[in-house]
Amino acid sequence: MLNYNDRVGLNWQVDIKKTSDVFMKALIIYHLIATGTFLFLTFFDGYPYNSWNWLIAVPVNIFVSEIWPIYWLILRPIMG
Repeated sequence: MLNYNDRVGLNWQVDIKKTSDVFMKALIIYHLIATGTFLFLTFFDGYPYNSWNWLIAVPVNIFVSEIWPIYWLILRPIMG
C-alpha cells in the first residue's frame, strides 16, 4: 500500500551533505560581500574621520555591513 507522499509524488528525503555544502558556500559569499561593504563604508565612502569618531563610525559600519542587502537595496539609493 502506498502512503500519501508516494501517491502525490512528494519525496522529502534531502541529501544533508549537499545541502550543508550549498549553505556553507552561500554563507561564505554573504560574509565576503559583508567584508567588502565594510571596507567600502570605512575607507571609500568619503566619511571624514578624526581621532574620536572612529569609536562611533566603525561599529556602525560593522552593523550596516552585516545587513548589506538592506544597505545596498534600500539605504544607499535613498541616502545617495
